[in-house]
Amino acid sequence: MGSVAQPKAGERRASAGYLTARYLLTFGVLAALAYGNYLILAAQIETSRSIGAIYAESGGQRSLLQTSELLSQKLVASDPKERSRVRRQLLATVARLEDAHRALLRGKPGSDRLPPEVQALYDRPPYLLNRQMTQYLADVRALAEAPDRELNWGNPHFLRIDAAAMSGNMVETLGKVVAAYQARSDRRTGYLRWLAFWSFASTALVLLISGLCVFRPMVRRVQEDMAEAQRQLQRAERLAAIGQMVAGVAHECRNVLQQMQACRGLLTLKVNGDRETRSLLTDLEKAQERLRRLFDDLRDYAAPATLDFRPCDLRKVVEEAWTTAAGVGEKRDAALRLSASPADTHCRADSLRLEQIFRNLLENAVGASGDGAVVEVEFSETTLHHRPAVEAIVRDNGPGFSPEQLEHAFHPFYTTKARGSGLGLAICKRFVDAHCGEISLGNHRPHGAQISITLPKSPP
Repeated sequence: MGSVAQPKAGERRASAGYLTARYLLTFGVLAALAYGNYLILAAQIETSRSIGAIYAESGGQRSLLQTSELLSQKLVASDPKERSRVRRQLLATVARLEDAHRALLRGKPGSDRLPPEVQALYDRPPYLLNRQMTQYLADVRALAEAPDRELNWGNPHFLRIDAAAMSGNMVETLGKVVAAYQARSDRRTGYLRWLAFWSFASTALVLLISGLCVFRPMVRRVQEDMAEAQRQLQRAERLAAIGQMVAGVAHECRNVLQQMQACRGLLTLKVNGDRETRSLLTDLEKAQERLRRLFDDLRDYAAPATLDFRPCDLRKVVEEAWTTAAGVGEKRDAALRLSASPADTHCRADSLRLEQIFRNLLENAVGASGDGAVVEVEFSETTLHHRPAVEAIVRDNGPGFSPEQLEHAFHPFYTTKARGSGLGLAICKRFVDAHCGEISLGNHRPHGAQISITLPKSPP
């Protein structure tokens, strides 16, 4: 079976679907970039918060070191009556200093959460901050718990505390810890800034590409739709004007045709027996009939397509159209074959308009097939715009459509017949479109024309 020409509506739907897919893809990429920017910002905030916490812990730890040194001196030099109060203060300070040390250390020594450069300050020579701080805390706690008789300037715990305070090694190493964290934070911040720059650049690039590949085609599509709507409006206005003109011309010519018919009847009576004159009068009658059909076609094409939707059976509509088709009775060997498919051919439509459509198609099929015309009509159930529909395919055994006919068949006044008006298929397409259906032309094997009509089972 040969290929059938695709309707423009299908192409436009495919184009709209493609643009929608590109729009969704662009939206997804932009959403991913926005989420990436959120993660970068969150990481920057967390980095700033971490270095702020480290500064606070380091400052607090250095302050507690100085406080513990002063309290140790005060404990040794204080009056025995005040020593209990100083002991409590010193023990509380030691506890807070130990908590600050563990907080800055972020766990036990050797924890994987410590950066290598900070781990070196805590556990490797010459700094050994963890060992120094552990020894210092043990000395301060031992001094605070020592009996009064051992509280003197020669106490070994006090001497070590005083030596640590004089050297300033722990305070200096704490500064190095903060500097190491700060350097690490600066590197992370620089990396995040680099990511933010590339995220901004990629977002701008995606917006540029989406503008060229998505939004520009969408704008062009909207402009085309507006232009198409404008053309349809102009076409409707032209058709309305043609309809008014045709109605006026038909009204004026109807009287003339009736007068011509009356005169022809009188002439037929007067020339009874003159075969040549009777032949001329018969030709005149055929010309009048063609003129009447031309006016009818113009009226059907130009008049508003008002439909009367009622339940009907498409199979019966085709049978009635075959019975009333002009020229079918003259060809006694013409045959109509309906498919024996069990498809449900019931739908809601204007049966009179459908009969007019199929009558036109059947007349064309018989006329194109010549002697021995066989017209086949196949019915099937399908979908149209995701709605249940019924399809009728009309095939004949004629020569089929030429490429030029496939391209221009639906154009008004295009015809290959010597006496055709060129409005038959244009009227068919107009009424099919009014039913929200589709009609397409093609050829089938081994030869012959094929016309497919798809109608929704219920109007939208």
